[in-house]
Amino acid sequence: MAEQMKSLKRCYNCGCEFTDDNKETVEHIPMQALYAGYSPEYKVNRITVSGCYKCNHEYAKIDQELRDFIGITNDNDEAQLELTAKAVRNITRVKDFWKRLTPLAGELGVEFNLDILAEIHRKHFKGLFYNKYKIPLSNDYKIQVIADGDEKDSKLVEWANVFHEQLDMANIPWSVSGHQDIFQYRLATLRCDGDDIYKVVDDVPNGSDWIICEMIYHKERYAICLAAKTKFLSPKQIKKK
Repeated sequence: MAEQMKSLKRCYNCGCEFTDDNKETVEHIPMQALYAGYSPEYKVNRITVSGCYKCNHEYAKIDQELRDFIGITNDNDEAQLELTAKAVRNITRVKDFWKRLTPLAGELGVEFNLDILAEIHRKHFKGLFYNKYKIPLSNDYKIQVIADGDEKDSKLVEWANVFHEQLDMANIPWSVSGHQDIFQYRLATLRCDGDDIYKVVDDVPNGSDWIICEMIYHKERYAICLAAKTKFLSPKQIKKK
């Protein structure tokens, strides 16, 4: 067997080196499906990162879940009409799709897989981290996703509020990939100063206590990823100055 050539770059998601059997591909952050129906000016200056073929192929199987979620929850936004049409076609073409339908305020709603949605948010978070620091996120970190669908879990909502306030207090600006109507995000690292007070710092990325990433899709859908090396603390233990 011929020796495989390796690249100095690594996959943003799994951290592997690229080989002849698992080649380097380009991954868009956020995924391209979110731009369906939008004109070219919405698609300029999009973030792209290096990903391996295997990761790219696996995410291609589930990316449509987030696109469909945004399309189905469209609140009469004409710009999202094609996104909504694609979502309806994709959902109804599956056998027994009616099993996903559920009564909702006198109408019919669609159930979505929150675990798959969370995995897509993790993908975008890892891509944004790689884009900023040029290295993959260390496997030492545990990632907690809090997003639409978690509203009934008061503890998770409290987490999101605490870290949102942390980033606001530190004046962390929102950035854009492609267009602000499609995707906005902000990414920051936090470190304990020794007195159990966590501060937003421009830290060594994989040496930080916390890495926080907020994301807004299509101006309405929200997700926050919390990455920590240690056991998650109670929000009340995270003191603010």
